[in-house]
Amino acid sequence: MAHVPVLFGHKGEYRREANRFLRERATLTHREDAAFELSLSEAPVGPRPLTLKKYADGLHNFFNWCNQRGHDWKTINYKTIIDYQKEMESGAWSTQNRPLSPETANARADIATEFLAWAALRSIRRAFHVRTKPRSPSHGARHPVGRLPRKTGALEPVRAGRAKTSHTKDLLKNETLPSPLVIRDWLLTVQRKYGYAKYLACRFILETGVRSIEAINLVETKQARQLPSLAEIQDLARKGARAVQIDLVVTKGGRPRTIDLPLDFALELRQWADTKRPTLRYRARMRTGRAPGDAFFLSDAPKFEGTPISYATLYKVFRKTGPIRKFSPHIGRHIYACFFLLRSLDMEAQVRGGNLKSQHPDWIHHRGDWYLKLLQRQLGHLSDETTFTYLRLIKGAIAIADVATNWHLNLSEDI
Repeated sequence: MAHVPVLFGHKGEYRREANRFLRERATLTHREDAAFELSLSEAPVGPRPLTLKKYADGLHNFFNWCNQRGHDWKTINYKTIIDYQKEMESGAWSTQNRPLSPETANARADIATEFLAWAALRSIRRAFHVRTKPRSPSHGARHPVGRLPRKTGALEPVRAGRAKTSHTKDLLKNETLPSPLVIRDWLLTVQRKYGYAKYLACRFILETGVRSIEAINLVETKQARQLPSLAEIQDLARKGARAVQIDLVVTKGGRPRTIDLPLDFALELRQWADTKRPTLRYRARMRTGRAPGDAFFLSDAPKFEGTPISYATLYKVFRKTGPIRKFSPHIGRHIYACFFLLRSLDMEAQVRGGNLKSQHPDWIHHRGDWYLKLLQRQLGHLSDETTFTYLRLIKGAIAIADVATNWHLNLSEDI
């Protein structure tokens, strides 16, 4: 329990119930109802210290709000949670009265809701009824922090009244897409500054559009190999295949899916996995005295050889050296989707006897929407809001359509 934060009130009092919740949250014993069963049969891994800190910060903020507004958390209902969320959105409850982002308001309200539901389950407070609505396959709202997927794989209802969010707003603020050559130069910078292993992990996201959590949870063991063997990849190449398929097991929402990976990049990953990765595992064992992890992407940084590359590390690499403002693994995922669209639309336009620049915007919108539906399996989900954002970016990026046609080749050229 040493990594679990401890909360105290504004008068220095020990917040017994909140701290009990954090301890149970850390050990995943905070829920007893069937809706929160694990999708895996083996023992779960508890949340990371950073996640627990977010919970503690969120609860601290909620208790302060209750104190300032004269609310007793043991008697309030769900409508009060919506009031709390709206005050954060409007800036009535924030530092310097500045409106908070919908993502921040939702996350804090989610934490408060989960705590109150837990307290009611433990008979610490009166019953707490949360209004929910069904989650559609295209729903763009995020799961509450740390929420576990249902065992059945069904789409979990979402908390009603959550603020509308946009996962593509940072990309939209940049107005234009970086060209494939700019992305390629950025990857070269990553390789030079952070090493070959992190370059491979970053490029994997840009080549497939997977989430960072899905990339770092790829595994490579003698018993479980997600990337095909060298012989299998070479056999696919002889047959004229342009991509290999990989089964993603750890995904957002707990729903496994199969994705396509360009064959030439799959070959580069396989060669690294068969040559340099075993060396990294050996160095990790010699340095720590323990068996190294099974994660596919292992660090090659001095003194950290063989350590699994984490989400925080990937985020740092994207943000600190990215070619556009607020670059992140999630933005890299969007860029992959946009260039997939550009490439697909340009190829179809050529079949029609023209090029993408000569096509009517309505044709681009109609055909782009169709190609985005093809992307759903690769990306895992696609909301209507994301669809329109991509199409808006595509309409403004026609000028780079010629280079985008060979997106994967541009990423690998001269690397």
